[in-house]
Amino acid sequence: MNSILIYNSSFFEGSETFIYNQYLALNSFSPVLISHSQKNLERFPLSPTTKSFVVSRVPVGFVDRLIHFLRRKRLKSTFLVPLKSEYQLEKELKDRHVIHAHFGPNGLAILPYAKRNSLPLVVSFHGYDASQMLQNTEYTKNLEQLFEYATAIIVCANRMKQDLLEATNSNYSEKIRVIHYGVDVEYITSVSAKKKEKGVIHLIHAGRLTSKKGVFDLIQVFNEVQKILPTIRIHLDIIGDGEEMPALLSLVENLAMFNHIHFYGALSHQELIAHVKGADIFVLNSRVSPSGDSEGFPNSILEAMAAETAVVSTNHAGISEVVLHEETGLLVAESDNEALKAALIRLIQSENLRNKLSHQAFLKVKHKFSLTQMHYKLKKLFSHIH
Repeated sequence: MNSILIYNSSFFEGSETFIYNQYLALNSFSPVLISHSQKNLERFPLSPTTKSFVVSRVPVGFVDRLIHFLRRKRLKSTFLVPLKSEYQLEKELKDRHVIHAHFGPNGLAILPYAKRNSLPLVVSFHGYDASQMLQNTEYTKNLEQLFEYATAIIVCANRMKQDLLEATNSNYSEKIRVIHYGVDVEYITSVSAKKKEKGVIHLIHAGRLTSKKGVFDLIQVFNEVQKILPTIRIHLDIIGDGEEMPALLSLVENLAMFNHIHFYGALSHQELIAHVKGADIFVLNSRVSPSGDSEGFPNSILEAMAAETAVVSTNHAGISEVVLHEETGLLVAESDNEALKAALIRLIQSENLRNKLSHQAFLKVKHKFSLTQMHYKLKKLFSHIH
């Protein structure tokens, strides 16, 4: 069986459950993890058979910095690691049969080593690397070389595949494999839901507090819904952390809504699932951010659907590939606050609609977006690479 080197900037960022799940899928391939930092390993434990190494991305000392600068200038690429780190990479590549890189920039950084060692290269794209970064002409030009050499490119949504093909003007459609993220349905089912407060409809948002999540607009819409439905007790729980937290807290204070909106910050995965299962409506108000950043295929929606919580989201990125309007949730256009308000009011007022959508969503995730299915597709792909 092939042995694999898995490369990413960091193993693992707190919100990157999707990367951890891909690592688990390939655990039988004797993986070696190479990164520039390690964190959150208590939340994302590695198998005892997995080796991991941290290599520096920053040149150390004047000579190393000078050599790094000259190499970048000569090779006309910013996607390089320092020379000393190269020795560590080369050493680990000797006994490997395939490289798996996460995110486009890391695929470009590892590409020269794959070529020198004649190793197959697979690159997984996840979000910003197939949206915001496509505005960078150097990046897209280099992606064409990456696609030419790579054995396979993995994307998590059909929309992402189209965006990459259009941005690079490439003819490598057959190399790009759409493998949707999956969630552990059995685990989510086993988690006990957070106890609901009687007589209250609980809405919940879970995710990084960044502009592409649309939480600022969500809070304003929620405030309007409260005024339209004064006889119904409604609470909004916001789970997650990020750069928008101070501004969001200030907004809630200005609206005098702290009795109805609760911030929980970042929670453990089990706590997160418990909160989502205890909610009546899950809201993800995603949109393309001003910088051009976009979602890929949000894991949080799959988890909410597996938790049998009714979903409201936007027709953004890969979301419509799992949330089918009026069937497995409600979809509204990006940044359409009036449509979002109407969708929330419908679900708040109709328990029957919430139950119908959440049950159908659960069945869809169970049959098409389980972790087992994702693992099977990844294993099958890597098993056929030589």
